[in-house]
Amino acid sequence: MSDNLSLAALSPTETTRERIKNTAAALFANCSYPTTSLASIAKSCEVSKSLIYHYYRDKAEILFDIANGHVQRLLYIVNESKTMPFSNSSEELGYLISEFMREYETSSNCHSVLVQDLKFLPPEKSELIRSAERKIVDHFTTLITLAKDDALETRPAVMRALTMLLFGMMNWTFTWLDPKGTLSFEEVGLLIKYLFIGALSGQDDSVSLLPKFL
Repeated sequence: MSDNLSLAALSPTETTRERIKNTAAALFANCSYPTTSLASIAKSCEVSKSLIYHYYRDKAEILFDIANGHVQRLLYIVNESKTMPFSNSSEELGYLISEFMREYETSSNCHSVLVQDLKFLPPEKSELIRSAERKIVDHFTTLITLAKDDALETRPAVMRALTMLLFGMMNWTFTWLDPKGTLSFEEVGLLIKYLFIGALSGQDDSVSLLPKFL
């Protein structure tokens, strides 16, 4: 397939780049980054390898585009929440849990790449993504600290541990949660929200707050 034919079939230009990126994300997530070649990406996209070089310098640049694009979308959700009129920190925390799960539902391949493949990027590139991740984690930690029950210990290490436990519940759903399964991402998000925020606020009967669909 010639480059001209590829461009004609995939016009406009942004659609071409997105198709390459999304295809690469699926291959990286399901076949691993090290074993995926530019040739296999081109074959899956039904474009020429030379066309990929029109958009990306190498495979690492595609990886960075995938991971950075995903983390920037998450950071945008966090920054938007800071401008919204929530009545308290628990409400904002619940909103962020729901919005992150909504994002994960439609970007599981990108999320898998973000979680698993940053180690393959040059240090200066991975640090750009890590910096965005820290901003996200810091805001969640702030909300958890404000939302916690007064009896809960306030050491920073404890607050950070709680934050990472929350992300542990959300972030690894791509390994087991089937979008076509019995429970939706929205419903699992509700489970996480009610269990975590209920326990955080010191409600011993937080299980009673679970959504009625259970």
